[in-house]
Amino acid sequence: MMPKGLKYAPWYALCAILFFALLGVIAVPGASARPFRIGFIPDKGEKFGCATCHLKREGGGGKNAFGQSWEKVAVKAGDKYTDKLGAMDSDGDGFTNDQEFSVGTHPGDPKSKPNSEAGAAMKVPVWPAIMGLCLAGTGLGWALTLVSGLPASVYLYEGGRLMALLGFVLLAFQYLWVSRFGSVQAGMAPGQPVRLHRRWGLIALVLLVLHPSLLVTSEALQGYGSPMGVLKILGILALALLLAAGFAALLARRLRLKVRTWKGVHRLAYAVFPLAFAHSFLLGTTLHKPVVRAAWVLLALLYLGHVYRRLSRRSASPPPSQAGPAS
Repeated sequence: MMPKGLKYAPWYALCAILFFALLGVIAVPGASARPFRIGFIPDKGEKFGCATCHLKREGGGGKNAFGQSWEKVAVKAGDKYTDKLGAMDSDGDGFTNDQEFSVGTHPGDPKSKPNSEAGAAMKVPVWPAIMGLCLAGTGLGWALTLVSGLPASVYLYEGGRLMALLGFVLLAFQYLWVSRFGSVQAGMAPGQPVRLHRRWGLIALVLLVLHPSLLVTSEALQGYGSPMGVLKILGILALALLLAAGFAALLARRLRLKVRTWKGVHRLAYAVFPLAFAHSFLLGTTLHKPVVRAAWVLLALLYLGHVYRRLSRRSASPPPSQAGPAS
């Protein structure tokens, strides 16, 4: 009969082996690949797989330049591909990680980079540059209407007008970033238009909230209040809808809103543009300038193009009852 102390010896040995094996894995961080991270990379690892971050195709072992950047930036952000990481040039080949993902080159290999033609096109992002020109032209048109020697309260009012003008331009481009037009997405990394939408959409919201705040403050300092009319009501309604759409997106997680719910509220933003356009085009004094009016018409055409595309795509897709079985 086996002594009582030796009866459980094999189990003790097995537990010891498992313990030291686990200890070895913990003691050597990064010794193995983490496949779940592929889902957080812009191209989902379709091009290079685990070799997007690792020196070996199957993963594990040392990391390339992009993998090292991921450890420094993304891991600290909760294993997320951030704007900061996208703007980095991890392999030092002259192109950002966002640019390399957009054309399918390796962000961690300096020998893998966009060709000269594609690289030249990416050096000047077209639509963000157009947005910048619209903002600059609008600001210039506003500056040309200023008169020197006026009280500070008047300039406060003029500052409120500038907030509205710049906010409207940014608002118009929000529809463009989510339009999925091929010309808009060309040269951008996957997900970059959405990131532009979130970033500039928040700035537009802040500017458009500042607009009435500065106007009311200026009027209070000057001791008068402008009369309430139809065009002003349109502006108030546009701002109310914009606040509802914006806060639905910003607070969706905190309020635990279902995706369908917050997206439904967010669609109120489609009614904001026509209301804001009528308010600014018919009431704004800066829009008396032909150049600014032309810019407003161009922004309206971009909005209409986006709406047409959305409606045409929706009408082209079959209803759920007619859709084929899922593959």
